[in-house]
Amino acid sequence: MATCLNTPSLRDGQMGSGNTAYTRSEWCDYSVDTYYSTEAVDTGVTREYWLELTDVTVAPDGYSRSAMAVNDTIPGPTMFADWGDTVVMHVTNSLSTSLNGHPVWLDLVSLPLFGGIIIKGPATTDYDEDLGMVFLNDWGHQTVDELYSSVETNGPPTLDNGPINGTNLYGDDDSSSQTGTRFDVSFESGTSYRMSLVNAAVEFSIDNHTLTVIAADLVPIEPFETAILDLGMDKTVIISSFCHYLTYVDQRYDTIATADQADVADNFWMRAIPQAACSDNDSTDNIKGIVYYEDSPGTPSTTAYDYTDGCDDETDNIATVGKNTAGLFKWMLNSTSTYSSSITLNTYNPPRRDTAMLPANGYLAMAWETDNPGVWLCHCHIGWHTSEGFALQFLERSSEIANISTSSYVSDACDGWSSFQSESSIEQEDSGGHRQ
Repeated sequence: MATCLNTPSLRDGQMGSGNTAYTRSEWCDYSVDTYYSTEAVDTGVTREYWLELTDVTVAPDGYSRSAMAVNDTIPGPTMFADWGDTVVMHVTNSLSTSLNGHPVWLDLVSLPLFGGIIIKGPATTDYDEDLGMVFLNDWGHQTVDELYSSVETNGPPTLDNGPINGTNLYGDDDSSSQTGTRFDVSFESGTSYRMSLVNAAVEFSIDNHTLTVIAADLVPIEPFETAILDLGMDKTVIISSFCHYLTYVDQRYDTIATADQADVADNFWMRAIPQAACSDNDSTDNIKGIVYYEDSPGTPSTTAYDYTDGCDDETDNIATVGKNTAGLFKWMLNSTSTYSSSITLNTYNPPRRDTAMLPANGYLAMAWETDNPGVWLCHCHIGWHTSEGFALQFLERSSEIANISTSSYVSDACDGWSSFQSESSIEQEDSGGHRQ
């Protein structure tokens, strides 16, 4: 058992002291190099959360619409735990519908329903303060149900806006009809801040600041610096100053920003620009928050980084052959080897992810331990695409499923739905996986 201190009440979200600002790679008796797949971490602490799902009316950008909330908030409350804790969630569904849940994110259901999870543990870079979750999601003034009939013939719609942590302005900056409020965060010069970014197809940046990426999907990674973190549809990592970019989908990244630009300006734009190649949004240049160094935020006048918008993998490094000015050599372009399509996979220490990008006309190589008998859904996290059939199922260790499941439970649920569908004359357009 780890030698962490027992943590105080969960109500204030405080955690145990497993490391300090100068020893982030450590955590109690463990470190960032601990192979958690074979070495179990157990603090002996159980954390319980009580969540209630309700139908609400919200106006994150000043326009009211119906939505779903967790404990009356959008985004829902963040759940905290130390690495090695046991987490118990008590969920009361007071909605007018049933739903399925993901551990971290429900996106593009009929009304978005999501919250954060922060697991305190080792990190690959030191930092001073943890600012917690920063949610970056797109937003429409109409619900999916209201849009569905037009989508059947016109395809996925153009959305209206994108909140940052549940709030944003809507409308032109010079318009008297502009509504809503900006998200803002205060920086103290010389302090380094950790932010856990969760996204829905945007390119995240803070003007004039460099981001150090230290974790992906809650898994520590070798740190690297970037000007723009492109979290695909839902994520991407873009190193825009070198025109390099990597693309991933529906993932979480932990980043560190150091407050070292107070001599440049007092206020800076925090930008979440929708990826034009992956999503359509009417507020492309207006999904912004404010980072400020003074006592209160003002309107920034800073300029965004230049970058190449895209949803592709990073291009290979190409060696440039310089011009032969001396005229002493001749290039002989023959006797070259034939093209080989063999790919060497990184099986020693590959990325651990729960979501990944599958490019058009491309492929994705995945590996996992077959230690969980069942039928598991693999699907696109864009709800419109799932409804169009972009999903498949993995049947794992099928001979063992009957011994660990109750078939009557499944058949009773299906029979109940079929009866309700028939009695209520419901026309079912798809499997209902992402549409309530």
